[in-house]
Amino acid sequence: MTALVWAGFCLVLAHAGHDPWYRIQAALLPFWLVGAGEIHARLAAAIARRLGSDVDRGVALRRSLAWPILVGFVLPDIVVYTVWGFDALFPAMLVYGGLTVLVSLGWGVWAMRLGARGALAVVPAWFAQAVFCALVLR
Repeated sequence: MTALVWAGFCLVLAHAGHDPWYRIQAALLPFWLVGAGEIHARLAAAIARRLGSDVDRGVALRRSLAWPILVGFVLPDIVVYTVWGFDALFPAMLVYGGLTVLVSLGWGVWAMRLGARGALAVVPAWFAQAVFCALVLR
């Protein structure tokens, strides 16, 4: 759902005459976000196993990535764009983007059910998927 809403917003931006890359991003988003979720879940699970846990919280970890992106990033972007326009997106994203990262990381740590050790699994996995996403997403 997150990828579809985000892709739809990218198409709106492209149709409004903003960077044509938004069309390409809209086509790639569904696949790219699934890949990001897989990287996040699998790497966190692998690190957790190294920390002595046999917990595989893949579904919960994927949700800890998808829902905060939708609610804390994509939907606010749509509101900001609708109310204040394209030029307001970047300054606004500096505020809610950082909060979204913290919520996503916190949710991921909670989803691991490993206490503080969960952070050792989730944080590197979250940053690995962020690097993956940075290759395509704007």
